[in-house]
Amino acid sequence: MPLPQPIGHRLKTLHAHDLALSHCVPSLAAHEVPEHCHIEPQFVLVARGRYASTARGAADEGAGEGDPLLVFNPPGTVHADCFAASQPLAEARFISLDLGFGLWGSLSQAMVLPPEPVALSGPVARQLLARALRLAQSLDSEALDLDSLAAELTAAVAGDLERQYGHPPPWLLQCRDALRDDSRYTVGNHGLCKLAQELGLHPVYLARAFRSHFRCSPGDFARQHRLQRAAKLLAHSRLSLSEVAQDCGFFDQPHLSRSFRARFGVTPGEYRVRAG
Repeated sequence: MPLPQPIGHRLKTLHAHDLALSHCVPSLAAHEVPEHCHIEPQFVLVARGRYASTARGAADEGAGEGDPLLVFNPPGTVHADCFAASQPLAEARFISLDLGFGLWGSLSQAMVLPPEPVALSGPVARQLLARALRLAQSLDSEALDLDSLAAELTAAVAGDLERQYGHPPPWLLQCRDALRDDSRYTVGNHGLCKLAQELGLHPVYLARAFRSHFRCSPGDFARQHRLQRAAKLLAHSRLSLSEVAQDCGFFDQPHLSRSFRARFGVTPGEYRVRAG
């Protein structure tokens, strides 16, 4: 699976630690955009033009003129989103916000976020697009401004999920945190049963409630978290691949390599080189 290639000419790019905002004019026609994988999380704000996306909530025909669209692509998203074939590219505009796993870990830790791509339109998308455009056009934007925009975008996606599926009860948030922070439940056998027993719940009830609120199974959540932590360490530490594997709860380096490639389409070593 190829990594994403730029689909637009950048009018302006702003960088902060673990974050990049680009204001772009699309340069690839719909038939030229291959299916590709986004390893890091990404937000796309469509300012002008009809955008075709497979994200949940996006209209089949894409966003129309005057109807901004916010698309969230979580880590590991595989898609071929692009501007519609009928859209003159020179008339379209979009903003992309790409986040590294260091910042993403801080933003996502306290929020419930969808594991699949989602799209939002309406007042929320319009307000966030206006803020992003002001940043892109400003001559004195600072890192704090970019961080704040990333936090607002993340909160908007989390809020949409909560409106649809409700706020998870405290015990379910406790379960999520345990799967993220305690290897007793994610390494070895019977982790779900152990966790359910400690919470005084039946494992089947726990698994169903988890999927209902978090849109994935407890096992999927634990795997996603391990892989995102591994990606963060690969990009921001000098740990060897075997040390990263051990730190993130994989059996060994080959286990990390197989899981990483299956999820992101590249090996841990290739990703480390790419992350610089």
